[in-house]
Amino acid sequence: MKGYLSILIVLSIAGCTYLQPSNLGAVDACKLSSVDDTTFCKSINTADSIWINPLNKIVNSRILERDSLLYVYFKYHQNVSGHEVTGCWMPFDRYSETGYIVLNFCDTSSKKSFQYTSTEAYTNFNLYQVVFSEDFKGHHDGDVYYFEYVSPCYNDSWQKYNSIGYYSPFQFFDVDFDGKQELLISDWGQYQSGNHYEVYKLDRDGLKLMNDLPFNAIDNCTIINSENQTISLYQFDGISDCCKAVFSKHSDHIKKIIPIGLSNGWTTGGNILKEYYKQNKMNFKLDSLYQYFNQDSIYIYATINGRLTFVEKQSL
Repeated sequence: MKGYLSILIVLSIAGCTYLQPSNLGAVDACKLSSVDDTTFCKSINTADSIWINPLNKIVNSRILERDSLLYVYFKYHQNVSGHEVTGCWMPFDRYSETGYIVLNFCDTSSKKSFQYTSTEAYTNFNLYQVVFSEDFKGHHDGDVYYFEYVSPCYNDSWQKYNSIGYYSPFQFFDVDFDGKQELLISDWGQYQSGNHYEVYKLDRDGLKLMNDLPFNAIDNCTIINSENQTISLYQFDGISDCCKAVFSKHSDHIKKIIPIGLSNGWTTGGNILKEYYKQNKMNFKLDSLYQYFNQDSIYIYATINGRLTFVEKQSL
């Protein structure tokens, strides 16, 4: 977790007000030729209070340091996986790119809602569009925006890796292959490996952070193979050291041994193993690991008889 600030996840059992999303400006994100085609609009419609007032009650019960914060509200034109999504973003100053966030997800069938609340430095693609727009002159308390949701099916350069949407601020996806969707929240970090994602299990008690491997290391380079039920993680340390770790859905016992070659000094593969072996519960087994050095060699390890074993070295 980042710093000393906490993330609070709360389930609201109260009903929520459901409005049909406006079709004005809404686009099919799967058919976008560019994310620049997405739009946002600033609203001054007093009718917005029908979703802002209930949202304020949620925000005021979650955020303790309210007096000095600006409240910027937004709503997505499109429903997302059967949820109407509204948010209250609290930027740290009038020109800030980051701030606190409360996202409210309302199930349009059951009318029940749950919230993602972060008191860290939250932002996303849509909020960046606002801050870096040509006519942006600073945030004002009570600003209201309507956003287009960029679907994970948008064909960006990361699509060749997985189904996690680079521009999607959040998405529902069955990450652990149990037939139920999890909630992924993007940090919009725009790193070498894309964005990093928090993964939350949805249950009747609220959202539960999946804070173990492979789920706590998912980014836009991660390959999620739903057919084979495998998750391949990639880690990089510059251009001379990188690795691929392949996990499969299996609870076999693994002997916690770091093979020679990964235990000497710091390597990306050894780093993954050390974190993996700290976990008491392993619902996903580490099947294989590919350690790359200096762009000219690869060391291949595979789990054999419950132990990660060196298999061979290949030249690239």
